[in-house]
Amino acid sequence: MTTLNKLTFFQYKNYDALNLEFWGKIVCICGGNGTGKTNLMDAIYYLCYTKSYLGFKDLQMLQHNTSSISITGDFSQNNQAFVVKMISRENAKKELWVNNEEQKQLYKHAGTLPCVFIGPDDVEIITGTSELRRKLIDASISQVNTDYLVSLSKYNKMLLQRNSLLKNWHESTEENRGLLPYFDSELVVLSTMIFEARKAFMQEFLEMVNAVHETLTSGTEKIYLNYSSMLLNNYLLSLFKQSLQKDIALGRTTCGIHKDDIFIGFSPEILLKETASQGQKKTMLFALKLAQFNYLQKHLGKSPILLLDDVFEKLDTNRSQQLLDFISKANCQVFITDTQKTRLTQHFEGNTAVQYVDT
Repeated sequence: MTTLNKLTFFQYKNYDALNLEFWGKIVCICGGNGTGKTNLMDAIYYLCYTKSYLGFKDLQMLQHNTSSISITGDFSQNNQAFVVKMISRENAKKELWVNNEEQKQLYKHAGTLPCVFIGPDDVEIITGTSELRRKLIDASISQVNTDYLVSLSKYNKMLLQRNSLLKNWHESTEENRGLLPYFDSELVVLSTMIFEARKAFMQEFLEMVNAVHETLTSGTEKIYLNYSSMLLNNYLLSLFKQSLQKDIALGRTTCGIHKDDIFIGFSPEILLKETASQGQKKTMLFALKLAQFNYLQKHLGKSPILLLDDVFEKLDTNRSQQLLDFISKANCQVFITDTQKTRLTQHFEGNTAVQYVDT
C-alpha cells in the first residue's frame, strides 16, 4: 500500500508554507470554499505524476513575485521509504528528486507512486469530448507500461508534424510533400503498438468498470460500454490513403488512434450522457475511476492513493453512502475533501483510522 506520511511545500499557489503529517488511513480535509483544499490535493498528485491534475502549468503554480516552488512528500510503500521532492522554477526548469537523487527522465517516475484523483469537474469524462476518455485510458496504461508512454509521446509529435504539412500542403514544396509517406509509415508503427495495448487494456478495464458500477448501484442500473477505434476493422495506412484529400482540405489527420473513444450508454443506442441524471453520471464517473484504481492495484502490485476532491456535490444520500462504504473497505490511503465536516464525522464515527485536517 502506498501512503503519504508527510507533506511540505513552499510558495505554492495560496500557501506561503505548509507542513502536514498524516497518520490516518482515511484523511478528511475539511474547510470552506477557497481555503486551499483542492490545491493540497493537487500537490499530492504533482508528486506522483510530476504535473498538475488540474491542468496548471508549472509557472501558474508560482506565487506572485516568487521564483520557485518546492513540494516534498514522505511516502512509504511496501516497507520502503520514498522522499519525493519537486522543484519548479520561473525559468521553466523542473527538478524531480527521489531519496536525494535527481531523476533526469521524469517519465520513468510513472507508476512509482500511483494515485487516482476524482474531482467535481471529472464528470466531463462522461459528458465531454473523446479526448478526456482517451486521457483516462492513457493515464492508466502509462503507469503500468512506460514503453506505451514513450510511444504515445512519439505518436503525438509525429501527428503534429503531419498536421502541419497538411495545413500548409498547397504552399509546400514537392520536397516537403515527399515527407508524407515517412510520417505515415512511422505513425503506422507507433499506432500498432498503442492500439494493441489499448485493446488489451480495454478488454480487462471495461469488465472492472461494470463490476464496480454494479456494486455502487446495488445492481439496479445496467450500463453498456464499448471500445471504439478505427483500427478495429481497418489498416491505418489504407485509411490514410482513403482520407488524404479530406485531410488536405481540413488541414489535419482525420484517421488514427487519436480518435479512439469509449462508448458509455444505457444501451448500444442510448448514450448515458444524453438521458442520465446528475447522480447517474457521477456514479458512472466513480465506476470508471475506481476501476482504474483496481487496474493499477492489480498490475503494479501496490495500492494507489485515492484522492477524492469535493465528490459529494449533486450526489444523493444513497449514492454517497455507497461511495463511502467502498472507501471504508478499500485497502488504500484515502484523502477526502469536503465543505461539510459533519457529513464525514457522522459516517466515520468511531473509526480510529480516520484523521481530520482543517484548512
